[in-house]
Amino acid sequence: MWEDKDHQRLDKLRFDFTINVTEEYKNVSKHKRILAPVVHWNVVVYANNRKINQDEEEVFVIDEFFNSLAKQGEVPMYTCSCGNFECGGFYINVMYKKDIVIWKTEQRPVQKFTFSKINVLLFAEKLMKELKKLNNVLLENGLTPYFEIDEFKSKVQSYATYNHL
Repeated sequence: MWEDKDHQRLDKLRFDFTINVTEEYKNVSKHKRILAPVVHWNVVVYANNRKINQDEEEVFVIDEFFNSLAKQGEVPMYTCSCGNFECGGFYINVMYKKDIVIWKTEQRPVQKFTFSKINVLLFAEKLMKELKKLNNVLLENGLTPYFEIDEFKSKVQSYATYNHL
């Protein structure tokens, strides 16, 4: 596990993650409904305790965050809650320099954040733990897990060992 003690002057990346299980009636046929479990979950990402997305309809794309650990450039890290990026998503331009990560949003006003590499690694590790909990809750309720945690771990390890010049 990584520790981030020497980077107090840099921006801080963190998130809140919620999981809520309810039961809702689902139609099984034209005349039959059953009470079935439904798992609602949400992740909200913050930089310096301020939400990065300014609109509640903009949703953090977890897969794209983990993909950004393997590539620099424009990453479609937020999409509209309807799932259509063109409807309300935005890119984050991701750049790596030695032991820092720079995120620059395209939304107005443009925001630029500089995180320590360690902060991004800690964020990724904590996010994977929450996603594993979510997958377990889904399985416990007879639902299919959403995320490939092993794939995310591989990307995090690759990022951790890569020397960004």
